[in-house]
Amino acid sequence: MEKQYPESLQEFMDKFTTDESCRKYLSNIRWEGGFVCPKCSHTEAWIHARGVYRCKECQRDISVTAGTVFHKRHLPLRIWFQAIWSVVSQKNGVSALGLSRSLGIGQKTG
Repeated sequence: MEKQYPESLQEFMDKFTTDESCRKYLSNIRWEGGFVCPKCSHTEAWIHARGVYRCKECQRDISVTAGTVFHKRHLPLRIWFQAIWSVVSQKNGVSALGLSRSLGIGQKTG
């Protein structure tokens, strides 16, 4: 069985190099025993671009991020994963300003 969660920053950077590797990770967690359509419970699907699965039975499109904190977010998954890693791997957390600076993203207010 593959180790699910990286234990060091280097393991994290090696494992999540692209958005595709992040989508694959989410898919493995979401459908640990294999894909299951939430509409018809069919277990076969085609995989389209950006983590979208199309059920072979009912033809419904299901995004791997649907129903998660990543749903309809505009930043790349890789950036979200890095943000989460930064927050959970620090004993005392991380400030919003420090996080936005380290990820190279703007900080929104209000």
